[in-house]
Amino acid sequence: MSIPGLETWLGSAQGRYVLDWERMRIDETVSDVFGFNALQLGMPQIDFLHANRIPFR
Repeated sequence: MSIPGLETWLGSAQGRYVLDWERMRIDETVSDVFGFNALQLGMPQIDFLHANRIPFR
């Protein structure tokens, strides 16, 4: 299931601001999480786990 208009909104100034803010918060949260596997559900076009050191993402 996709959200109609989400890509367009994320491309707007407001959408980029919110996405940048969310990325900073998520990076802070997942950077020191330990484990062997990590799974991101949803929004496959954005890698929210790039700051995480878990080998299998």
